[in-house]
Amino acid sequence: MAQHTIDQETGISQKQLGNDYLLGFRQLGKEPPKVFWQYYDLYRRGKITIDEFRSLSGISVSLLSMYLCSI
Repeated sequence: MAQHTIDQETGISQKQLGNDYLLGFRQLGKEPPKVFWQYYDLYRRGKITIDEFRSLSGISVSLLSMYLCSI
């Protein structure tokens, strides 16, 4: 039987997410935290990389990806 990875920050398994992973995190009832928005514009304008975004915000790349997919 295959095991499914559970995201430690969300507590949601990849299997539970299914297609919703691609549709965005907001559909799961979550909004990006304020710290996400603090650095989002810099990332959007190409002033910082995703790794810098992760480092500055303290949000994992996998969670950042979910937030970015939702907007």
